[in-house]
Amino acid sequence: MPAIELDLRLDSPAFLAGADKSKPEFRAASVRGQLRYWARALAGAQVPGDLKRLWQAESAAFGSTGQGAPVMVRIAPLFPVRTEKAPMLPHRHNEGRQTLTDAIADEQKFRIVCQTRPAVALPPLFEQALMAWLLFGGFGRRARRMFGSPGVHSATGFSEGLQAFAGPWQTIDDYRSAAKALLQSAIAGPPASPPAPRFPTLHPKYSHVLIGAKAFDDAAKANGELFGLLRGKYREHAEKCFGRAMGGRRASPLIAQVRKIGGSHRVVLTYLLTEDLVRHKEIVNAFMKDAAVAFEAETVWGGEFQ
Repeated sequence: MPAIELDLRLDSPAFLAGADKSKPEFRAASVRGQLRYWARALAGAQVPGDLKRLWQAESAAFGSTGQGAPVMVRIAPLFPVRTEKAPMLPHRHNEGRQTLTDAIADEQKFRIVCQTRPAVALPPLFEQALMAWLLFGGFGRRARRMFGSPGVHSATGFSEGLQAFAGPWQTIDDYRSAAKALLQSAIAGPPASPPAPRFPTLHPKYSHVLIGAKAFDDAAKANGELFGLLRGKYREHAEKCFGRAMGGRRASPLIAQVRKIGGSHRVVLTYLLTEDLVRHKEIVNAFMKDAAVAFEAETVWGGEFQ
């Protein structure tokens, strides 16, 4: 039975909990939800506009009401879970509105095992989604604002095409190269000009991924710089272009994450443009240019929206 084994650490506190919100805990369901999100983003770029093929690809990788999941996902801490009181909104520390929330502490080590059922191969889309999550995503509450960041300590079991850039990444150039390699291999030659998607995808025409070289001591400081932009020059546009679920949108189209590379936290920004946001593309483009300067960032996928 093929299996991928990941030894990970948290590069930022994770707001993860089960039924009892006061008791942080690792949950496989949180990981699976993130993997499905990145699978749709990848498959939506691989077969743009073809919802039937997208559903078929997702079902083959994760199961559906008509078929069981081909891959089991298990997660467990490698050491007793360390918790802390962390600021969920660190950018508000000067506003008198700061509250501390129970979280799994950063540097906590944990293991994820993804194993297929007997005689079942690991679906390529599952592997690609797992790699995309390791590179660009997080889990738990505020995962789009630099919390719940998975850092790779070791990774085994990926297919030969992916194992080469599965981490750990020693330098920011290693990390950028891995991100480019994944997306170039997973999204090979999509149509040049499909219509704007109705849901977030990693199609290069409708996505922009920035990876910053600027070093931060921790995720909270990086978060503060991000919100300095969002609540400064872009304050009047923050909700409609970068903010919470509204107007039919389920979550922020801006996924802000950090990864600890070379002993420092580096910012990763992923913007996924959908049809309801096309009218705001000039604002988004301006923000991403300013963010590139603020975080000393390089575009590794997509770019300015046309």
